[in-house]
Formats: sequence, C-alpha cells, structure tokens
Amino acid sequence: MPEFPPINRVLFYIPVVTPWWFAEVVFPLIQTLSEELEVHVMVPPMWRGTGIGAGQASLISQSQGVFWHLLDGENHPQLRVDASSEKGLLDFVHNLAPDLTLCRTADIKTTASFPRTVKHMMEGAAPPFKSGVNRIKFADTLFDYGLMPDLTQGEATKLDAIGEVLWSDQIEPLIQSFPSRTEFCAENDLPDDRKIIGLPLEYEHPENFFNQHLPFANNAAMVRAIAELIPDDCVMAVTQHPLNEPHSEIGPVQAAIAAQDERVMLLESATTQGRRTLELAFHCDAMITSTSKSWAPCAAFGNPLARLTEFKTGDWVSAYKSVENLLADLRAGTTRNPDTAIASRYFAYHFANSAFAPKDADLHANKIIERATVTHNPAIWDQSIAEYRGLFASH
Repeated sequence: MPEFPPINRVLFYIPVVTPWWFAEVVFPLIQTLSEELEVHVMVPPMWRGTGIGAGQASLISQSQGVFWHLLDGENHPQLRVDASSEKGLLDFVHNLAPDLTLCRTADIKTTASFPRTVKHMMEGAAPPFKSGVNRIKFADTLFDYGLMPDLTQGEATKLDAIGEVLWSDQIEPLIQSFPSRTEFCAENDLPDDRKIIGLPLEYEHPENFFNQHLPFANNAAMVRAIAELIPDDCVMAVTQHPLNEPHSEIGPVQAAIAAQDERVMLLESATTQGRRTLELAFHCDAMITSTSKSWAPCAAFGNPLARLTEFKTGDWVSAYKSVENLLADLRAGTTRNPDTAIASRYFAYHFANSAFAPKDADLHANKIIERATVTHNPAIWDQSIAEYRGLFASH
C-alpha cells in the first residue's frame, strides 16, 4: 500500500449538501471515518434545498463522537456562493487544523485557503458507462474532466486491457441498441441533411449552486446565445437534463427554443434516464457542453466538442474552448476529435482508480483516507474493477 501522510482529524465542509447527498454519500463516509478518527462537520441550516434540517436529525442521532458545527449565522446563505470574506469561518478552520477536508461546496475560492489536504466530493458517474451503485470521486477541484497522470508503459498497457473489457461489456451492446442516424433523425424530427450540433442542458434548480460556474445565466440564455452562432446548414439538437422535467421550471427554455424556429430542436426524453443524450452524443456531428458530464459520451464516441468552461479538460479530448472555432473547423472538415484509444484508457482509469461507492461494505477508514491522499494508486485497480464489473455480471 502506498504511504500517505498521517490523518487523525477529518473535516467535512458541506455548504451545498442536499438531503440525498447527505444520506447516500456524505453520512456513510462520516460514519465510517468516525469509527477510527476525529471527525468534524461544518454545515449550514437548510436553505434552498441545501444544508441540514429536521429531515436529517435521525441520521445525525446515529453518529457517535462526531463534532457537528452548525453554521447558522444570519449570513449563512452566502456560504453557498462565496465564503472567502467570512473571517470567523476561516479562522475556525485554520485553528481546527484538519489533516483532511472533504468538501461538498460550489465555492472553490474559500476552500483553496484551507490547510493541508482538501478534496471535493464529486459525482463518479461517467456516461456512457453504467454507474450501478452511487459512485463518487475525490477531486482537487469541481469540473476538471478527462485528466490522467503520466503513466508507465506497464500501467498504460494494463488500463488499455481493462478498457477493452469494459467497452466489450457495456459500450458495444449499447451502440448496437442505438437507432441508425436516419432512424434517430426521423424519431426526433431532425433534418437528416444538416449537421447536428448537440447541446445537453444543465441541471437547473435553486439547489444547484454549482451553476455559478457556468458562462450563462441559465439554460434559456445559453440556448439563445449559442443559437445565434449556428449556421443554416446545421441544426442544434437540445436534450433536457433528466432532473429538469420533474423538478425544475422548464417554460423559459422551451420558449427560447421555440423562438429559434427549426434551427433549434428540443428532443423528447427517452424512457431510460439520459438515453436520448447518449444517442445524440453518438450521432451528432459536434457537441457543446460546459460543466455537464455529457462531454464524456461525446468523447467516448469520438465526436468533436466544445467545453465552455475555465476548468481543465484532458488533452486527449481535443476540446474546443469556443463554439465559433468548433463550427469553423466543422465547416472546413478539419475538426479536432477525441482520441478514442485514449478515451478507453481514461474510462478504465476512472473506474479502476478514482470512482468508488461510499456505501461499499468493504470500505473502512484507511481505504477512504487512501483514496483521498493517494490520487494515483495502481495497487487498487484489480479490486476496484472486479467490484465494478461484478455489479453487472448478471445483467
């Protein structure tokens, strides 16, 4: 096992934790770590669907020896956005001096000043691959995607072999289930004689403070801004985030799309959650994303994409930083496309090295600490992939 710095005191800093995240992700980690370590939790009261309230009391009552710090000052809503001017909070964290801080926050400016090791608890899903149980990963920041460290030749070879197996297990059957492009266009009333530019919408809800990192005020503004750039020989195909229709106000984005006539089309949701976006990622000529995980299927299928974000993207993705440059190269037939061989290696690395289940029965404090402090750990690859593949062995 790789060596890591001694960890005795762990802080959970979770200003934007939702009830689901608290119950399914954060609290299981708190319970496991508190069995062996000193654990502190800093969290505000419930507001706009984030924080803790009466609904979390039964879980909190189960915690033994955990130090709970309720951030209930009158300015607590600001903690969701930017707490970098909250001197009392910063002084408290520095005086506490945690060895490790695990965050669920949209505010990376504040946590950048925290001492020692700081990790963000982020979603571990990576479409088009299945996630099975709820998976997360520990990340240095919020939305850096597609990154891998320098690998030895032996590590790269092993990951390529894992990637080949995962692709055969999951992606080949998935692709075989897709309609042809002609069928896809017919099913979605898309013109088959124009280039298709995909635009998956972001999760738009008051609880989603992560949207402060988007380059647009909202989905409707994003549609209007990008639609102005779409040439007549293209159509922009828009898909909803699976949580928007049941939980969000979708009227404004529908109006924004309708105002574009037939240059922008909103695709109807498929029965399977996220299925329509996977089909779009496969058949589109290019895709535009920001912080959405929908970059991943587009890259896996080898189609060019633009990521409108200041966060990093792996070089193998060849992501454009502007829609204009992407469209210009698409028109000239000179697009930079993702390297699909490296894509397979990346997804293998993601599930072997990074993503894990907080409720894994075999998870214990040292394993969590190891995941948080040893970011590149080939020693766990075989076990991680065996557990991951085992979820789908009988499916």
